[in-house]
Amino acid sequence: MKAILYASFVFLLITNILLQKPRSVDLSHPPVRSATAKILPDGCKKVSLGTIADGWREATDNLPFEITVEVVSVKDSKAILGSELEAEVQLRNSDTRPLQIPWSTNPNIIEDGQGPNSFEWDQGTFDFSLRDKTGHQVPLTSLTESLYGSKFSAGTELTLKPGETISALVKIRLESLYQMPILQLREGEEQLSAEWRQTARSQSIKNCVAWNEYIHYDGYYHQKNLGMTVRFTTGRPNTDKESPR
Repeated sequence: MKAILYASFVFLLITNILLQKPRSVDLSHPPVRSATAKILPDGCKKVSLGTIADGWREATDNLPFEITVEVVSVKDSKAILGSELEAEVQLRNSDTRPLQIPWSTNPNIIEDGQGPNSFEWDQGTFDFSLRDKTGHQVPLTSLTESLYGSKFSAGTELTLKPGETISALVKIRLESLYQMPILQLREGEEQLSAEWRQTARSQSIKNCVAWNEYIHYDGYYHQKNLGMTVRFTTGRPNTDKESPR
C-alpha cells in the first residue's frame, strides 16, 4: 500500500512539474525609455558616429547550443494580409547545458553600473517568416521588441536549464519585410515560424566619436523552428467563385 502511495506521489509531482507554465514576457508593446537626456563626454559638443565592427560568437568546443523555437498560438487563425497579428512563441533549451539569454524588457538597464563612455550588453528578439506548401518563404515585418541583458545589472540575464522554456507574446505585421516581387505574401494556408536572434553589443566614445561593435550569435545556436499553420486572406470578397446558374 505504501509503495502504491509513494508511486502516486512521484507521478503527481512529475506531472505538476511538466504542467508548470514557462516564464513569460510581453514583447508586443514598445518599452518605456528613459526621458533623461544623455550627458555628453567632457569637451564634446556632439558625438559623431565612428567605425561599426561586426563579429560572430563561437560556441564552446564548436558545439552550438540546441534550442527549439515554436509558434504555439495566434490570436487570429484567419488573419488579413497587411494587418497586425499577435502570437505566442516559446523558446526551449533543448541542449544538455545551461543557457543564458537576456531577460529584461527595459532598455535603460544598459546604463546600470556602466558609463559614461563605455557600455556592454546583450540583446535578443524574434524574427518571423511564412512558408507555403511549395516551400515559398517570405520574411515578415516584426513589431516585436527586444530583450536586454547586462552582466552589470542584476536580474537582467536568465539561465535556462536543460529542458526549460520561456514564452513570449510577440507582434507581427503581415507584410513582406523586403519589397521584392518574389518575396510577396500569398493568400491561403501558410506556416508561420519564428527564429531567435541574439547579439552582443558594445559602444565606446573616444575623442567625441562613438565606436560600435556587434557580435552575432548566428553560429552559437542550432535552432529547430516549429511553425504553426495559419490561413491568411486579403480581406476582400472572393470574386472568382462561379455565379449561380
